[in-house]
Amino acid sequence: LYIGLEIARRAALIKYAGILISNRNSVSLQPFRISFKSISIVPRTIRVEILDSNSDTVAQIRETVTRLKEILGPFFINLQRPYFDINVLSISGEKHIVLKIPIGRKSILKRDPFFRPFAPPATMDSVISRVLVNLSRVNVGEILLDPFCGSGSLLIEACYVGAYPVGLEIHPKSIYGAIYNAQKCGAEINVMVGDATKMPFPDNAIDAIATDPPYGRSAGTFKRTLISLYTEFLKEAYRVLKPHSYLSMCYPPYLQKVPNIASRIGFNERFRSSMYVHRGLTRLISVFFVP
Repeated sequence: LYIGLEIARRAALIKYAGILISNRNSVSLQPFRISFKSISIVPRTIRVEILDSNSDTVAQIRETVTRLKEILGPFFINLQRPYFDINVLSISGEKHIVLKIPIGRKSILKRDPFFRPFAPPATMDSVISRVLVNLSRVNVGEILLDPFCGSGSLLIEACYVGAYPVGLEIHPKSIYGAIYNAQKCGAEINVMVGDATKMPFPDNAIDAIATDPPYGRSAGTFKRTLISLYTEFLKEAYRVLKPHSYLSMCYPPYLQKVPNIASRIGFNERFRSSMYVHRGLTRLISVFFVP
């Protein structure tokens, strides 16, 4: 149950999540049933919503309320501020009673660059930032590093999954912008001016890396070629990451040699996907593992 709740909270692409309470033939989640009946401090208020346009809504609500009383015991209906939101779903022609649970996507969207005070043209949106953070497999309390932190998008999302976010950025203006964005989003981040090819960290000190290196038309590389920048960054990333940790990163399609370079350094590529952004920008996303 906890794992399901944590997945719903962390995921950026899940649009609906719920706990199956029962269908017509069986009752599931016995622990939930027991706790609802035995814990007196839990407000016994629910709201029932039918998510099936083909059913008789009034009759279905009555049937659902009767069924819930059998499962959960007595309760009260509260349509404005219920403690539990109950949905009735039709899956493959069979009705299921589901306890709707909160998802992280709604709060993630509120932190999109559109709502931030500092958002340069190359800023990554909050949903993809959370995806990269999740792909890095960072856990609560662990250090997540973004060596090209820019305006702080990935660091903000790392903070909201419970990680300890650390960022490097070679442009001082972006450092101020990242701090300002984090303050407006209610996040705590740690950023410093630094070079991703010469990281000021000891060997095997970082738990995970998630980053979006420069590659678009508006991105600056301080006169370095992209291939040399990525090569030196990957060498440093391999040095500072702990064994059995992950690096998730974006890069353009014309740098398809990046996985080969990472492999020569010592990484194992575990995942790769492409994402169309707009006519002038397509991203490749890879996840690399440190053996």
